[in-house]
Amino acid sequence: MVSKELFSENMNLNDTHILDLKSNSLCNSSHQLCLIGPLEIDTNIYVYREDTSTVVINGAPKRYAYYAILRIPAGVQTFFRLESMDLQVLSDSVREVFSSITTSVLPSYIEKVDTTAKNITKGLFYLSFNVFTRY
Repeated sequence: MVSKELFSENMNLNDTHILDLKSNSLCNSSHQLCLIGPLEIDTNIYVYREDTSTVVINGAPKRYAYYAILRIPAGVQTFFRLESMDLQVLSDSVREVFSSITTSVLPSYIEKVDTTAKNITKGLFYLSFNVFTRY
């Protein structure tokens, strides 16, 4: 977890900035992939309806996550999070997910889905453009 001593003067930092600072202290600069975790994510949430004073949500299940810090040879860093509600499932998934990182800095199966979605969106745009130009 992030220690308050490390960030005592700047407690309003966003996740990316905190990960950047943590990567400097926890990750060796020669590593291309650095994992921080598993971390427990505990969300304290309380939602109620004002009109009936009925509690809609009282708490959320705990989640667990690994933050990945990926360093690209050009000196660029990217961060992403692998998350699960089950710590064992998360631990079992880490090797599979991070062993298939592609040059686009995504796991290969996410890259395939992303590329397919972009191609479908592009095709739908061209199709809708042809339909709408008739009116």
